Amino acid sequence: MFGPLSFKHGNLTSLKGKRISQPISVVHGEVLAVLEGVKLLAEKNFSNVLVETDYLLAVQAVTATQEDLGYVGICATDIRERLKNLAISEFSHVYRSANHPKYKPHLIPVYELDAPATLGKFSSISAEFIILAQLACAMVNLSKSRLPPYLPILLLLLLLASAHNSQAKTKNAVKTKVYLSPKIELEPGMVSNKNYLAIDFPQGHVAIKSFDAELVDQDGKSVPLYQLYLHHWILIKYYQPTLNASLPPIFGNISGVCSGNFLIQYFGSGSETRKTLSHVPDPYGIVSGNPSDAPAGYEEKWLLNVHAIDTRGVVDKVGCLECTCDLYNMTRDENGLPLPPDYYGGLSCCLDGSRCRLKGGHQGGNRTYYLKYTVRYLDWDTSIVPVRVFVLDVTDIVTKANSSQGIVYRHDCQVEYQVKSCSNTSLLDKNCCTDTKSVSFTLPKGGNLVYGVGHLHVGGESIALYGQGGRDICKSTTKYGTGHKAGNEAGYVVGMSTCYPKRGSVKISDGETLTLVSKYNSARRHAGVMGLFNILLADS
Repeated sequence: MFGPLSFKHGNLTSLKGKRISQPISVVHGEVLAVLEGVKLLAEKNFSNVLVETDYLLAVQAVTATQEDLGYVGICATDIRERLKNLAISEFSHVYRSANHPKYKPHLIPVYELDAPATLGKFSSISAEFIILAQLACAMVNLSKSRLPPYLPILLLLLLLASAHNSQAKTKNAVKTKVYLSPKIELEPGMVSNKNYLAIDFPQGHVAIKSFDAELVDQDGKSVPLYQLYLHHWILIKYYQPTLNASLPPIFGNISGVCSGNFLIQYFGSGSETRKTLSHVPDPYGIVSGNPSDAPAGYEEKWLLNVHAIDTRGVVDKVGCLECTCDLYNMTRDENGLPLPPDYYGGLSCCLDGSRCRLKGGHQGGNRTYYLKYTVRYLDWDTSIVPVRVFVLDVTDIVTKANSSQGIVYRHDCQVEYQVKSCSNTSLLDKNCCTDTKSVSFTLPKGGNLVYGVGHLHVGGESIALYGQGGRDICKSTTKYGTGHKAGNEAGYVVGMSTCYPKRGSVKISDGETLTLVSKYNSARRHAGVMGLFNILLADS
């Protein structure tokens, strides 16, 4: 059909086409395509396999930590089990620069396969065997006649890498490690808000590609939010002394913006953690383990803070997860000082070891939980572009610099705030009540936006970042659950939308004035809400 196909990385050894029968969705079709490819590998007794797809949702389905009994989940489970039998197998996402912008929302590839030059697009390939499973919606077929965009076709390319020397070369593939936090033991109504130092984490100089987490029970099963509410988890880098243990640790602060050691997490999420993407797209990565970053006499470690509330048997689940002070019988903060009269709920009222009010006569035993976290990473190399991490806060009180008065530019982030009810409106209008809070500030050093995501609590609608003149930078909206299973709990925030702009398409200029706007539904009062926005920037 083609004649010999070869290029600098190797020769085409196998080509197989197969129609995918009646997929229920794009991601289902792509996962089915990957499954067929894995079956083919097993038939040919291949090992040392790298499986790649540029459909990110397919990667997330196969690498998901929670059980999914739907069509996609069943196929993904089958793939995982088959990969266990392939020695040194990896499954990862890869960015394809040839993807047509029309299909960017789904990352569906468009390729012509009629010349070795096309295969040259895969310039980073150097694994022994590579299988590329592509769902060919809007793909040019072998005779170069365009297929209907709804016709799923499986195209498998098995490439045998060239052996320039006697030792096989290995691609810098994404690695995955899954860990458990120390156990979290709770009784009904109890709160755990602890810092876990020197947690298990990938070693060496690496690029973090994603950090995903969820609460599980002692059997490893996902715990629903209406049983154990995940207020938040955050991941913080710090440096631990190696020579003099009496010295304090040094926090590895992110690029901004809050002053002091406030909101310095590299990753963080809350109830939305299961359905919020944390993936750092290629060619970017978050630096970890660079020896030159550690101060002399110190070594890099990671801290995990987990704030969870056991809401079994409580009188008011929403009130408890919002840390309403009267439900916790709290009148003073963690330092013993009286709480302000207008502070009716928040972090100061659901401290570690506190208990939310239970229904009369409720009895429940102690239960053990864990935060299960999955880290995906690459060994660092010169092709990876480092990103800078920023956490923006809508409660930020900005103090502008005044050199003549000795005033420095400061960001006093308050972290949380209260949303008052629109009690003066009619019952009908309450469904349209929206509380809007905003703050404007400047970033001394900008860059290209790589990723953006917000963090809001129950009642939250959206949080958006705007540039100078009101131009759109990124908007993140809440997704609420509609069912009963973990990950889709009705009435809870179970996901936040993310921004992945085309490389170099969204730029924040040095010194540009930015505006952050957070919106909550105010049909009822909300206590201790947050309006945080995480962004990753890369130098132009």
